[in-house]
Amino acid sequence: MGNYVNFRASPVDKETDKHLTPIKIPKHSKVLDLDPRSPSDGIVRTPIQIDKDDPCSPSCVIRTPVRFSNGLSPGVPYFNNYETPDGVLTEDDSIHRGNKSSSLSDTEVAHNTKAKNRIAGCEIERDKLSTNISFLSTEILQKDTAYRHLEIKHKHLKNVTHQLHSDISILTAELRDKALAYNELKSDYKYVSDKMKELTNGKLTLF
Repeated sequence: MGNYVNFRASPVDKETDKHLTPIKIPKHSKVLDLDPRSPSDGIVRTPIQIDKDDPCSPSCVIRTPVRFSNGLSPGVPYFNNYETPDGVLTEDDSIHRGNKSSSLSDTEVAHNTKAKNRIAGCEIERDKLSTNISFLSTEILQKDTAYRHLEIKHKHLKNVTHQLHSDISILTAELRDKALAYNELKSDYKYVSDKMKELTNGKLTLF
């Protein structure tokens, strides 16, 4: 991960060690314990700052070589470090980023067209979503109103049907009573008719 160089490791080739500059690291310094320069594609990190005037700052240690003049001999290393106007060395981390762009640039985020397109796309999607929600709310309200009208009509028809059944029951009872009365009148008429025939023939005696 990253271009980490372990300066505390035992040397492999003594001839190579002769070309290296002696390193003086304070015992209380923990700068070699952590290496924040891991690959971070798409993540803007805060650059490492090294104060040249601070004797405790291991400026010679933080500079990490990225290529050499030949295979095994170190030669003259090439450093991607920049000196800011305030005299502070900052490490360029473009070698750790996938798009080969440095996070030291202050205009990268401001002029990032992908971010602008992404924001514009989000706004368009948000407007579409808002429009769809408004349309769905209106449609649901209309359907709810129509359902309520149908529910009221159904309730009214149910009441009318119940009233008709009640009226039919009453009329049926009245017709049954009238049929019984008709049968009684028919029986009485037959009785009277038979008596009239008997009187006509002279066979019927009164009292």
